[in-house]
Amino acid sequence: ETDSYIANFWVVGYLTINRINIFLEGIEAVGTDIISAEKKTQLIGEVKFIRALTYAALVQLFAKPYAADNGASKGIPLRLLPERSSENNDLQASPVADIYAQILKDLNEAEPAVPANYQDQEATATRVHRNTVIALKTRMYLTMRDYPKVITEANKIVSAAAPFTAGSGVNHKLSPSISDVFSNFYNPERILSFPFENNNAPGTQNQLGFYYNEGNIEYSLDPAGILGNANWPASDDRKSELTGRSSDNQLDLLTKFSNTSPFLDWIPVIRYSEVLLNLAEAEAEAGSQARSLALLEAVRNRSDAAYNFPAFSNKDELVAAILLERRIEFLGEGRRVPDLQRRNMPIPSKGAGKLIQPTDTEYIFPTPLIETITNPGVNN
Repeated sequence: ETDSYIANFWVVGYLTINRINIFLEGIEAVGTDIISAEKKTQLIGEVKFIRALTYAALVQLFAKPYAADNGASKGIPLRLLPERSSENNDLQASPVADIYAQILKDLNEAEPAVPANYQDQEATATRVHRNTVIALKTRMYLTMRDYPKVITEANKIVSAAAPFTAGSGVNHKLSPSISDVFSNFYNPERILSFPFENNNAPGTQNQLGFYYNEGNIEYSLDPAGILGNANWPASDDRKSELTGRSSDNQLDLLTKFSNTSPFLDWIPVIRYSEVLLNLAEAEAEAGSQARSLALLEAVRNRSDAAYNFPAFSNKDELVAAILLERRIEFLGEGRRVPDLQRRNMPIPSKGAGKLIQPTDTEYIFPTPLIETITNPGVNN
């Protein structure tokens, strides 16, 4: 709780939320002579999406998973009022279920408010549109294990059969080339990205290339981990094109984020392949296993056209294959630990030298000391 690295997640998250709350209060007084009613509605929808995304990150980092007890455990403070002083600092943590309810409320209100599309490709890639909201809803409902809702939401932007595409709004689809997804930031598979330009080079918290690339190599790939899994063959483009060896031939590297200094790779927040795999998992759990397999095959065969999945004798085997596919598809994109937590599974840890169980205190980050000092009610 004294670690500044962990505290920064909390502080910057709640700073973002408070700025949104101040904006939402202030924009109500702005007349239509300054901004049109349509534009005002759009902006409100966009910031509500960002508030939902921020709360989703915070509740995942600092609270027990929804799956642990259907959201009954202690969550985090739910701040929805604009604060300009320390007067209202004292606020107890809301249950996890209440945080998820607010996230979904914001997303449901944002969906009809934001544009279905934009006129230019940069706005389409970096601003919130209708499909962005729907995609995040599939992630949140999957985290809650509400599989019928995942199917309902995903069906808004996924066709009934292959080739799977979004039939309304932005024409999202799988890219024929997985490499193009990470070299072309306007690729239609990327639903939302956080952009960087030369005049706003990211700090070290955001420089994905700095973490993984030759020259720095903050992190390399464990050859005994997913990289060495027998179900991820060398024929897969995700292995042959997005991983490689260090120049001294000592380390296996992830090369998805290939920009050199100042490392301006756009951060992929949500991709269409995630929506397909969210839907595949929900269909496997509560719908059509045939459609689930077709969605799984679409993602795998995009990168390895010759690969054939073995026959699955039951639902659990199919779900396990989908979870494995997510490990491969989203390697280095921050989806692995949330996937483990939402299914209440242990987290492998090299640092701890053990599997961290859902009942262990290390399973989530502690509430930072800076919060408990300024907000004593958080522990009530």
